[in-house]
Amino acid sequence: MNLLNHNNWIEVVPSSGIDSMSQCSFLFVGQPHTGAIILPERGRSMDSSMIGKIEKAMRYAQEPDRITFQEFKVHFAGDHKVHMVGYHAGQWSCDCDFFAARGVCSHVMTLERILRGMVEPAVATALPA
Repeated sequence: MNLLNHNNWIEVVPSSGIDSMSQCSFLFVGQPHTGAIILPERGRSMDSSMIGKIEKAMRYAQEPDRITFQEFKVHFAGDHKVHMVGYHAGQWSCDCDFFAARGVCSHVMTLERILRGMVEPAVATALPA
């Protein structure tokens, strides 16, 4: 098992030969936005049902096709200002001028790439001939 120190958190990487995280004396530690699981307080043990849920979450994280977004709004820090980008029932929105004219923009395209397979692609509007 390898411990990688990352400032305010530690990542536990099982060595080869460990079939299950339940065989580790500690589990997986990290920051929540990375998909990592935070350990309980020092000295407290983790029950087998929690270990099972952590293993399941780690498996799910490797299968992004299980996730389909229905709705969200995000602040997107563009080069010149912060934009509000939204997604609702397969339809995109952005408050930038380019999206208003074309139905797609760099902000939406970026989120499409990040969320590939989890959202419907935006439909661009053709320019009049």
